[in-house]
Amino acid sequence: MAIISTALLVSVFALILTFFRWWLARRAIARRYGCEIPPRHPTDNAVLKLFKKSRDSRSVELFNSLPLGAALHRKYGPTYRESTLYGTTIKTSSPANIQAVFGTNAKDYGIQPFRLAGMRPFCGEGLLTTDGAIWERSRAMIKPSFHKNNISDLAAFEKSVEHFIQRIPKDGSVVDLQPLVALMFADTSTRFLLGHSLGMLDVNDSSNGPVDGKSFLRAWQLSLRSCSIRNSLGILSFTMSKSESVDQWQIVHRLVDFNIDRALGNMNQNTEENHRSLLDNLLRQTRDKVELRNQIIQGMMAAQDTTAVLVSNAIFLLSRNPSVWARLRAEVASINSALLTAEDTPKFKLMRHILYESLRLYPVFPNLARVSLKDSVLPDGGGSRGDQPVFAPAGTRVLGDFYALHRDEKVYGKEVESFNPDRWESVRPGPWEFMAFGGGQRACLGQQKALADASYTLIRLAQSFKGIESRDNREWAGDQKLTAKNAHGCRVAMIPA
Repeated sequence: MAIISTALLVSVFALILTFFRWWLARRAIARRYGCEIPPRHPTDNAVLKLFKKSRDSRSVELFNSLPLGAALHRKYGPTYRESTLYGTTIKTSSPANIQAVFGTNAKDYGIQPFRLAGMRPFCGEGLLTTDGAIWERSRAMIKPSFHKNNISDLAAFEKSVEHFIQRIPKDGSVVDLQPLVALMFADTSTRFLLGHSLGMLDVNDSSNGPVDGKSFLRAWQLSLRSCSIRNSLGILSFTMSKSESVDQWQIVHRLVDFNIDRALGNMNQNTEENHRSLLDNLLRQTRDKVELRNQIIQGMMAAQDTTAVLVSNAIFLLSRNPSVWARLRAEVASINSALLTAEDTPKFKLMRHILYESLRLYPVFPNLARVSLKDSVLPDGGGSRGDQPVFAPAGTRVLGDFYALHRDEKVYGKEVESFNPDRWESVRPGPWEFMAFGGGQRACLGQQKALADASYTLIRLAQSFKGIESRDNREWAGDQKLTAKNAHGCRVAMIPA
């Protein structure tokens, strides 16, 4: 018994000594770079307090988390820290820190430690779940699909927009355009990714697969929700039941696998060089069905909701600013939309400024997290004035708050909460001051496609409707999953031209 007690004491002492040496080594690094601690936002029992509130109160607080976060940055400065389920999280809207994490020192920060475990059962290893060599291979495989020759022709997209416009009431009655926009981009994204549409707005355009479009879309949305919750729970994700999630994942897998098998069977058929789907391009690089499925699903995550959210937000803002809608109609009145290509859309200055202003106010990805893969140093945020470096030990989560970043009056001028596309006549944000499409090596591959598709959709709407009026006096509220859409939808009345 005495021997066991002695051995236990020795083990405990060795553990304490190891921890003390580790702490001294990290403290030495912090001192070497002159690091100081950023302000701390107390979050004691925040999770418990949130769940003690009523369901409605929780929803209000969750949907207001973005402006609340921006308010905390105004209180503490561009960088502050708080304790979360993941340990210490550094939240920053400092361009210098964002550049360090997403650009200059991007290899020192990753996503795999907090994404892969929760998302692997659904979408495996790929662009959105890994770091290093696997991520590099995934990006290289997907990148050819976004070459300008593959996205410039808007003819197929035009058909989906036409079906979308046909679904809009022409009698001035109230319609929530957010779900309609989502259905349209569900069709266009699956056509771009798989070569076949879900047929959500046009049943004659469906893939005739083993799962109908509505069932697939429901399973898709529930799968994204489960991935988001599992990622949010972090080390507690094991407490979440898998049974319901697995059922939804399998529905998504069945449709994707069906299209992979069909594409493999059609390999000998010629595909137009400028109209290849992502799946067509992937088949030129691998025949591994699991890898193909993972790449397709992660491509769908990146492609489907992003443009739909951008278009819905832009319509939401335009419905409350009729003078801007009138100017947009004047800008696009004489355009023959049938002849437009993706390269033409940036020529319309007001249109471009409307989309940029929408992305400034309501970024599709309002914040993005990274975890330090090694002991790292952020350029600023420490000390009483926030101008000293901050030590980010390995395992520290750093959250780039782009919602707050886009509200910097030094960059964007006064009245940053107002929708004012004309501000883009004079403001010139740097690459780390406007993060609508991310930055650095993980910047969005589909940026040009997203802007072209969003522009074309708004052009057709402006040509078809002389008026757009808001039918909801509630403010925008961020419903965050992988993207952030308006929790209240986009309730408007459209007045035909």
